[in-house]
Amino acid sequence: MLWISLILMVAGFVGIIICKKKQKTNPAAQGFAVICLILILAGAGGILYDNFGGGEQRTLIANEARFAAARSAKVAAEVKKAFNGKNAVILVNAGYEKEDISKATYDTLVKELAGVNILATEALAVDANNPEPMEVQLNAKKYNDIFAKYANADVFVILSQMPQDPVEVGKFSVLKGGKAKLALLSSEAGEFGRFIQSGKVVAATLSKNDQKAIDPDTKAPADLNAAFDLRYVLVTPANLKDVAKKYKDLFVNR
Repeated sequence: MLWISLILMVAGFVGIIICKKKQKTNPAAQGFAVICLILILAGAGGILYDNFGGGEQRTLIANEARFAAARSAKVAAEVKKAFNGKNAVILVNAGYEKEDISKATYDTLVKELAGVNILATEALAVDANNPEPMEVQLNAKKYNDIFAKYANADVFVILSQMPQDPVEVGKFSVLKGGKAKLALLSSEAGEFGRFIQSGKVVAATLSKNDQKAIDPDTKAPADLNAAFDLRYVLVTPANLKDVAKKYKDLFVNR
């Protein structure tokens, strides 16, 4: 948008200069000058809108959506490697499709899971009239009801928020036994070390905490793998020991 606005302004200025030189010999030049003035105003308006009318926010959201897509693609690749041809269920926050970042996460996941049989997408609904945050309202029962509903699922990919209370997470039926595994997208791997170690969580990510990774102005590379490596680390049962040693400060006892 910015470069288009600049082109319009430059074209308008050049046009006015030309019209000023031609207006004595060409009566139509004055009318063309008006058009050039409109181009300048349109370009200026575009720049103002881009900076003060939401353009900067849209750019930031698009950038974060790119990072989210990179995270989703990496986890999806790990899930596909282990569960190609098997059954998966995706858990999302209600209304995810109305939020650009959440939608990018979901759309990329589905695309990259090609070859895995997605049985369903289940939204975790909460009481919209309850002033408490979603993660406070969530409890193990909301998840266990879904786990029980899909007894033939091999893996549950969780894009939704998790309960704030770690005790509730510990009550997840999938983590206690059975064939089904979990893959986590929105949760930090550092909080689920013991479940990754046991093999019940097959893939999760860790957010890097260096300046470049946490700076919101850091542009996400076009290549999804490069974008992922800039901000995240993939954590699996196979590499947990090495990752936990390298990022010891980001792991907690849970």
